[in-house]
This record gives sequence, C-alpha cells and structure tokens, in this order.
Amino acid sequence: LRSMLVFISYLFSPSAKAATRPEWHQLEDRGNWAIQTHGEALTGALLFASADSCPRHLLQTLAGALYAVVTHRAASHREEWIIRALQRADFPAATGAIGDNEKQLFCEVALRKPPLSKPRFQAMISDFASICRKECTVDALVAYQF
Repeated sequence: LRSMLVFISYLFSPSAKAATRPEWHQLEDRGNWAIQTHGEALTGALLFASADSCPRHLLQTLAGALYAVVTHRAASHREEWIIRALQRADFPAATGAIGDNEKQLFCEVALRKPPLSKPRFQAMISDFASICRKECTVDALVAYQF
C-alpha cells in the first residue's frame, strides 16, 4: 500500500529534480491522461480509504497522494470529485460520525483558496480520518478555515 501511495504522489507531483529529467515528459503525459480519465475514481478511493481502511501510520502518505491528485494541473474537476465522493451513500464513516455539515466543512477546507500547503493538507486529512473514525470531533477541521 505504501509503495502504491508513494508512486501516485511521484507520478502526479514529482520532485523538482525528477521533473527536469528527459524521460519525465513521457510519464507526465500519462499522468495527465490518468488524472483526466481516472481522477474522480482515484480521489474517491483515497478519501474512502482515509475514512475507513487506511492504517493510521500510512495516513500521511495517503494524504500526500491525495494532495498530488487534487492539486495536479489536469485535475480541473477536483471540486466535483471530492463532493461526489462525500455524497455517496456508502461513504465509510462510523455511524453518526460525519453528517452533511461536517462534509460541507471538509469541502470548504479542502477546496479553499488559497489552497492549504501540503503539510497542512496532510494534517487536515489525518484529522478528517479521525473524525470519520469517531476519534475526535469536527472541531478539528475548524482550525483549517483560518
């Protein structure tokens, strides 16, 4: 799981050194195609995993992969992807842990302008996962509005 999450992060958000390599341009085209055709499914799967099945020690890595996907320049429908994932009836969260208000607050924070920095986004995803697992309350997301 960790290797796949690191691969996703690297594919959609390479280091500055990696992006200057000649072979990167081929991979970049494939990354653009992957975001355009599978971005919604990937965003949904990463959000689902954060809320339910991802082990706690991999949440930062998962959040980094999600950040790479939703901040990719080809992810022009990122807002719809996140909203649709959260609106699904089968969104995994502990019973009563997350309602419409919490989902709306998450969307506001995740999609805010200017966007959160990568470390703050990762921390926010970790807090969101804790809310979905009933380990903390929605108050944890309020701090990210400012």
